[in-house]
Amino acid sequence: MKKQEKIKVFIREMMQFAPSFRKNFTTPPMNMKTKLSPHQLFCLINIYKHGPISMGDLALKLGVSNQQLTRIVDGLVEQKMTRRIQDKTNRRIIQAEISEIGKTTLQDMHLAIQESTAQALEVLSEEELDQLIVHMRALSSILSKVKFEETR
Repeated sequence: MKKQEKIKVFIREMMQFAPSFRKNFTTPPMNMKTKLSPHQLFCLINIYKHGPISMGDLALKLGVSNQQLTRIVDGLVEQKMTRRIQDKTNRRIIQAEISEIGKTTLQDMHLAIQESTAQALEVLSEEELDQLIVHMRALSSILSKVKFEETR
């Protein structure tokens, strides 16, 4: 099989795999008292990791438009998980910063996702778990070499 054909096979496999992975391994369980959409969760994670972060940089990291990001951040501000602040060096730049409520919520979400994932993976044998770990590490290592444009 030629390289271009292999790339097409990879893309097809990822398109089948991604929705299930996102739904089952990155979405907070329904029994959480705090309700966040997957977009809000990923936004909160990025603000925590990179914050305070400009709205423009955050939109690039999430791969969403500025308008869509505004709606996502508005919801987080309304829930008191983030706040908007002015950049200290350039007052025209607005940054998003995580609040203590946001940090606590993120920790709770992380634990809940961890627990629900652990529960779901109980059906696997130790050998299957070992294989899963090896393949996830290999996938992470290989995909770390792939560079995407900043405008994605």
